[in-house]
Amino acid sequence: MVLAWVALMSCILTYTVDWDVHYGQHTHWDKDEYRGIMTKAMAAGCPVLFLVGAGICWGHLVYAWRSALKFKELPPGVKPRTIHRFMEDFDVEVASRIGRIWDEEGVLDPTALELAENVLRAGVAMKPNSVLMHIVYSNFLIYVRHNAQAGWSHLEMAKKLEPNLSYQFSMFSRHQEHKQKSAGGGGGEGSTDLVSYVEFQKNYRSLLVYHKASLVANREFWRLLTKDTIPLERLGHSFKRIDEMESMAEKTYKLVLDRYPTNAKLLKSYGKFLENVKNDPWGAARYYAEAEKQEELAESQAAEIRVADETSLAGMVDDKSALITIDANGIMQTVNKAACQLMGYKKGELEGKNVSMLMPAPFSIRHNSYLRNHITTGQVKILNTTREVVALHKDRYVFPVSLYVGKYSGDGADSVFMGIMKPVESDSEMIRAWMLTTGTMLCADQSFLDYAGWDPDELVGRAFSSLGVDSQELDE
Repeated sequence: MVLAWVALMSCILTYTVDWDVHYGQHTHWDKDEYRGIMTKAMAAGCPVLFLVGAGICWGHLVYAWRSALKFKELPPGVKPRTIHRFMEDFDVEVASRIGRIWDEEGVLDPTALELAENVLRAGVAMKPNSVLMHIVYSNFLIYVRHNAQAGWSHLEMAKKLEPNLSYQFSMFSRHQEHKQKSAGGGGGEGSTDLVSYVEFQKNYRSLLVYHKASLVANREFWRLLTKDTIPLERLGHSFKRIDEMESMAEKTYKLVLDRYPTNAKLLKSYGKFLENVKNDPWGAARYYAEAEKQEELAESQAAEIRVADETSLAGMVDDKSALITIDANGIMQTVNKAACQLMGYKKGELEGKNVSMLMPAPFSIRHNSYLRNHITTGQVKILNTTREVVALHKDRYVFPVSLYVGKYSGDGADSVFMGIMKPVESDSEMIRAWMLTTGTMLCADQSFLDYAGWDPDELVGRAFSSLGVDSQELDE
């Protein structure tokens, strides 16, 4: 309001010119005197309009909070419109600020939070096509309630409502933050703060400069030794150059490691420096081990984010759990270390490939159609259940696993699913084979293959009765 007043008066002052007013006699207004009067009027009006604007804002805030108190109880089945009707999206956001009440220890009051959540739920119910409502509610769920899965679901809904550029940037920032948290990395590079990220990259580049300079100094020294005659002055200069570069690199590494002690990328780089420049393989091994430890810790933290607030799911996850996430097309997005080891693959070999490659036929052929059917119809067959299935190892043998599949986030074509696998303990006195009701062999476990002496490719599609001497007895 104050800005509008100042802008209006500025326009009047800028575009006013001298004029004559005739009322029977000639009257002339002096331009400088007139502008002086208008300037004083503008200055006098600013505090008045400031107080008026502050009063209006305070009144709007009190009205919004009184509206929020109506949602102290939100019984199931009651339409929010019957309690209070919000005219604008912004009114809901302002009313939800009633949840910003802290106690003496700086903890948000749970009663106020419950009231704020009721307001936001009512706002989403009244305005289901509002991008702002879904974004505000998702922020509340993620950062206040720590319910990541529900929060990302609302962001996916907002994405489908054709948000404007400002909302798109807001959602992009949230997704980037989520990815960085999932990727971990011990701070610095994984920081969600752009300033911190840029600062880390600057420090890391300076490290690489000194690291490279140390390697170049060593290369020049050995190149000098290949010559027939070596001036002592150049040899001394080469030694000095090596010491200077190694010392600078060492100091820079120490400074950056003090700030980012758990960054796996940084730990690996320092390990290479110790191994290749300082000729300290034992020290390098310690830093390589620490980097691997931090990567595993980051993976476990990513798993915790994915299963946040899913108590039944969280109880199934442990250090040996194989975790795989796929998109609506069955393409593997993330595969943790335990899953790679279980299936016999190296880290990085599975991401970007269809999850059906981990299943024997005919399950691998049918899996994509199952996914399409779920995306199209919404029918749930195996979601949120645990069952024993067979998995296909990289060495082409099958083995039983316990599989739980749940929806991680999204809806429809934007759905992301997560599977948790654990190997089923095998009985040393039992061999297993799987077949169709017609007696056609599908696959067999390693114990069966070792016992019968067959290769996996020789069994698939073969009649089970043909494996024995007396086929008629096997048929029976």
